Amino acid sequence: MAEFVVSTVVEKLTDWITEEALLLEGVGDKVEQLRDKLQWMQSFLKDADAEQEKNERFRNWVSQIREVALDAEDVIETYIAEAASHSTWNIAAKLINLYWAGKKIGKIQSRVQNISSQKEHFGITATAREAHEGTSASPNERLRWWRQTSPNIEEDDLVGLVEDTKALLRQLSTMEPRRRVVSIVGMGGLGKTTLAKKLYNHSDLKKQFDCRAFVYVSQDYRRRDTLQGIIVEVNPDCNIQDLKKLQEEELVLKLHQLLQEKRYLLVLDDIWEKKVWDSLQSAFPNGKMGSKVMLTTRNKEVALYADTMSEPIEPQFLTQDESLELFRKKAFPGMNETPSNLEKLGREMMAKCGGLPLAVVVLGGLLSTKSKTAEEWTRVLQNINWRLIGQDRVSAVLALSYNDLPFHLKSCFLYLGLFPEDSSISKRKLIHLWVAEGFLPQQGEEVAEGVAENCLNELIDRCMVQVGTSLGRVKTIRMHDLLRDFSVLKGNEECFLEIYGRHKFESPTPQRTKSRRLAIHVEDKRYVFLKRYAPYLRSLQFFKIGHAEIGFIYKDFKLLRVLDGVPRNPGH
Repeated sequence: MAEFVVSTVVEKLTDWITEEALLLEGVGDKVEQLRDKLQWMQSFLKDADAEQEKNERFRNWVSQIREVALDAEDVIETYIAEAASHSTWNIAAKLINLYWAGKKIGKIQSRVQNISSQKEHFGITATAREAHEGTSASPNERLRWWRQTSPNIEEDDLVGLVEDTKALLRQLSTMEPRRRVVSIVGMGGLGKTTLAKKLYNHSDLKKQFDCRAFVYVSQDYRRRDTLQGIIVEVNPDCNIQDLKKLQEEELVLKLHQLLQEKRYLLVLDDIWEKKVWDSLQSAFPNGKMGSKVMLTTRNKEVALYADTMSEPIEPQFLTQDESLELFRKKAFPGMNETPSNLEKLGREMMAKCGGLPLAVVVLGGLLSTKSKTAEEWTRVLQNINWRLIGQDRVSAVLALSYNDLPFHLKSCFLYLGLFPEDSSISKRKLIHLWVAEGFLPQQGEEVAEGVAENCLNELIDRCMVQVGTSLGRVKTIRMHDLLRDFSVLKGNEECFLEIYGRHKFESPTPQRTKSRRLAIHVEDKRYVFLKRYAPYLRSLQFFKIGHAEIGFIYKDFKLLRVLDGVPRNPGH
């Protein structure tokens, strides 16, 4: 990821040297020297970026490069912004500004020289990109290939779980006078949501119920959003603006009335705590005989609490053969069997995945991008820390898949971490944001939106994101919560993003305030803490914030490029 940061800064410095020559007069030579030095260091980063996961010294060296590149960007971009906004400065003011800019650039050059001298000590060498990536194509070639071959819609990849499916169908089909709760319990990545979706769309169950709704609850639970989501699915003709005017208890009453005379099926996906069920259950009447609520959770206590008379279903890990079947669907789409020269290696990998569907799917998505040779697969097999267990093993597979992404795709992937957990993300909006952020490589004369769509398709086919809704073409996407957790963790490490959310109210540290992107997920009175981000922030997004006094952003955040979801009445 440091490679992307340095590459972006080098590109900007090149543009500024050409386009802002007048504003940079007096420091242009220093900027050019800095650009050349960073460009030279970029050739070492492919090797170092790959090694930093397992080598503390490499990690520190890469972190230093990333920080100095970001500081260089800040100094020069701030200087240009100041010079442009004060074009009528007198000579003395211009000379003072020029002096301080030159001094700061000189300090950065010294830091770059010092960091550069450490590379031999760490054993870091320049790496030929083509040699390192083996048979991987260039970014432009890869994007063209994905445009031609990538399907937009995921197939039904549920494998195994036959007995669990039968047991759940029996529970959901019973005709009892009171509303019952049916639960699917298991660790993250085990396939609970996939199983719930299969049952929700089962043809027999569709005919059995008068109305249905499937809503994502998640760790970042908002009662109002969940209630509104159910009402809209149960009654598609309702006016959303009218719903927004209702108080929460009025929403509870409205939903209760809608369900009162109907046999309904409600799916609440990813409930974390008992209090979430307590806050919702009064909206769910007994309704007609046979009404059901199905929930998925990682906590068995939540399931038993919701209905003590119902035995939760706990999906088992995949067998070796089931793992291989799922793996084949992802690694060899359209093929009925694994090539004989890779069968043994495939079995070795599946044995080490431990039957975790998410690990199998992501690994299959990764290998679908590799050449189908034993040598290439052996290299992948050797690069995962298989000693890990459970969700840590999933994280190891995710790390391998993330590290394999071209640097522009790493940025696109990490960016998804800004959205709240279990968000339904509009493809159109996401593409516009990626373009505004400047993540995309140039691809001849193709417009940026087309390149962005190709990038999204590649992430889908690598199983890094999931298709949400589609009508022949992808309309929305989703992200598995483990993948989102990974993107947020990585984004924090890279100073790429920061989340101000319900579970994170602490004051920002100096390191954290250097993050380039900040997402606000919860309301605050005045957002005074934001002022610490002013010298660094390029992107600020608000999610479902009703009111905030943030007028100061317009004058203090001089380097901001993306401002989205601004609350009503932002103040002065």
